[in-house]
Amino acid sequence: MEKRELTEEQRKLEGLVARIEAHQAELGLGDAPFVARYQRHLGSAKTWRDRLCARKWDELNIQKSLERLSGLVDRIEGLAFVHQRIVEHLPITAYALAV
Repeated sequence: MEKRELTEEQRKLEGLVARIEAHQAELGLGDAPFVARYQRHLGSAKTWRDRLCARKWDELNIQKSLERLSGLVDRIEGLAFVHQRIVEHLPITAYALAV
């Protein structure tokens, strides 16, 4: 089977899916609880696993997927930043780092 080159939109979507897959691995959640947490962005477990993770771009509305997944990645990155800033300013964190 001949592999087609990805469009610019598909490359963007690929990057977003990869980042979200990494976040799922960081959380250690299976598909059902992960999708339940981010259902607004991911839709169903079937869409997440069988279409997005499988990179079946032909089965997706690329624009809609880009919008939803961009929002989720922004949320993931924002949560990581906020968590880092909160944790590094806690007195116990300063003490732990000093020790």
